[in-house]
This record gives sequence, C-alpha cells and structure tokens, in this order.
Amino acid sequence: MISGIDRYYQIARCFRDEDLRSDRQPEFTQVDCELCFADGKMLSYSDAINKFGSDKPDLRNPIKLINITNILNKKNIIYKNSFISAIKCSSQISLNQDQIEEYRKYVISHGENSSTLEVAGKLRLKLGLDFNLTDLNSWHPIWITNYPLFKLEKNHQFSSMHHPFTAPDNMNLELLDFPLKVKSTAYDLVINGCELGSGSSRIHKHQIQKKIFKILGMNNNKQKQEFGFFLDALRYGAPPHAGFAFGLDRVIMLISNMHKIRNVIAFPKTTSAADLMTNSPKEIN
Repeated sequence: MISGIDRYYQIARCFRDEDLRSDRQPEFTQVDCELCFADGKMLSYSDAINKFGSDKPDLRNPIKLINITNILNKKNIIYKNSFISAIKCSSQISLNQDQIEEYRKYVISHGENSSTLEVAGKLRLKLGLDFNLTDLNSWHPIWITNYPLFKLEKNHQFSSMHHPFTAPDNMNLELLDFPLKVKSTAYDLVINGCELGSGSSRIHKHQIQKKIFKILGMNNNKQKQEFGFFLDALRYGAPPHAGFAFGLDRVIMLISNMHKIRNVIAFPKTTSAADLMTNSPKEIN
C-alpha cells in the first residue's frame, strides 16, 4: 500500500498454531483481500454480545437477549454487581415444568467458566433448534465491527484483540492513554454463526504505530530492532488501507452443508494435528 498499489488479492496456503475444532484445521487455504479506502456498515461487537451472546451470532434464529439488570436493581432484588440477561421468547415456545428444569440444568452445565451473556447465547441457540425457530435453509451474513483494540491479560499486560497493526477507530493519540476504552477498526464476516473471515483497517500513521507498540510493552530499542524497517516506511506516508481474509475450506464447508471442515479437505489432520497420509510430523533425526 505504501508503494502505491491500491489493492491486491492472493490465495495462499496457511498454517496456524491454533486449537483444532470442527470448523478449524491447522493447514488451510486462505483468500486474502487488501484494499485502500474500504468501508461499510456493520453490527458492533457490543451489540452482537448483548443481543445474541456471541460475536459470531447466528441470525437465522430470531430470539434476542435483553439486559434487565437495571430493572431488577431498582427493585433491590439482585446482588450488587450482578448481571441479569433475559431471553425474549416467541409465542411458539411453551414450556412445562419438566422442560424448564432441563433447560436450567443445561445452563448450569455450561456456565462454570462462561459469562452470563455467553451462556444465554448458548441457550438461545438451543431454544431456536428445539422449537424449529431457526431457518436452517437460509443464509444470514453479518459484519461484526467495533471490537475493543486491547484486552487485559491475567498478568495485567495489554495485548492486541486482533493484531498490533490494527488501527484504532479514532486517530487521536490522547485517547490511547486509556487503552481499554479504545475501539478498533477490526471486523469479522459471520454467516449463520460461523466466522468466515476477519480483517481490519491498518495503522497508516507513524506516531500511532509507535504508541501502540509502547502500550504493548515494547520500548524504543525493541521497536527499532523488530519493526524499524516498517516504522521508517510509515514516515514516508501510507494511504488508509484495510485487509480481509477468509478460509476457502470453511466457505466450501458452509456451501456443502457440512458440519466439520475435515469433510471438505483431501487429507485433513487429526485432533492431534497429525497427517495420517504422510505419517507426519516426525521427529528430526
């Protein structure tokens, strides 16, 4: 982008050291799109979490979550600092006492290490399937944006929610003095509850990039040693630009109505990331 190319696209084989899931493999094919002056309307991260209990909402399901904490606080019937989320159900849902008890057990079994909204989001999905409210034959894509720029780790150090080159939604340097209040320009494309791809607008200003590195714990010497070439390039000027990439294998999985990505890959890895075809990886002699 700095050299003057306004957009490019590439198809690449990728390897990522991430945990394996039904929709994730360590090796996959990525379609990467990088564009200058890219924008568009999206659903904010906070709205997705508050209304659907997930940053990957399945919009085929019409059920939404409602925050009723303030209502109950006024009645003084909940503990201080508690959070209460309610589910607004369709008139099609009618539950007897036994069913209510089963759903109560379901919530408890999924709630030990989860937030209130996350558990409510799982219950929302289950209700949608159990009562045939989710239209399994439809497609509902949605862009999720306005993610936090930083998150606070257990060691009280800041890390990037997306990556350290993600631009903040406001280029005012003073706002970065309050890292947890800053939103990013990162975005995800979600279809039917599946994250198809993600990307962000990139930092194109030298001083902003240095400030971000400093927040992440990198002093000037480390910045120069690891990213000096990049910071020097930014001094010459770069256009506002954005990138987005999605996994081609995951797209094929959705189109073919498969529930596991290994079903659309010729030689998928096992849950331990082993390739049974080539008997790899192997120890180095």
